[in-house]
Amino acid sequence: MSSGSDLPGQDREQTVTFRVNRDAVARFDAALDDLGYDSRSEALRDFVERNAESRGRLEHRPSGERESEIYDALLSVSTDSLVVVPERHGAELAQQLQTQESNIEAALYPLRKRGYVSFQTSHPGSGVERTVWHLKPPCADPEEWSRREQF
Repeated sequence: MSSGSDLPGQDREQTVTFRVNRDAVARFDAALDDLGYDSRSEALRDFVERNAESRGRLEHRPSGERESEIYDALLSVSTDSLVVVPERHGAELAQQLQTQESNIEAALYPLRKRGYVSFQTSHPGSGVERTVWHLKPPCADPEEWSRREQF
């Protein structure tokens, strides 16, 4: 992917230009103030430098053998958007983990606590509640994952 132009006299730096919705820029600027950045350029440069090197090579995986096995099983049954619907995927997941479906939620607790899985209930109180499990993408840091639950 190529965008922008090389800056004369600067070692392998490149200018990148893109358009973003004004409301999103305002929210971004507010976040930058909270994080202590002096400019958008500084924040974006920091983001690119921190993430470009590890993208595709670094994976944040559970350290325990059983937790890693559970995480891999969840990834194998999840949708393309890394969602597991217990009613749809529970039986296959239980079979892979060699456990009862009724034991899966308890088995997921350590992964939830460490930021690898989050539970979401849609339409709470409507009588048509449905729980789904969101999985952290393998390349995302569980400490920074936006869906991480707080315990």
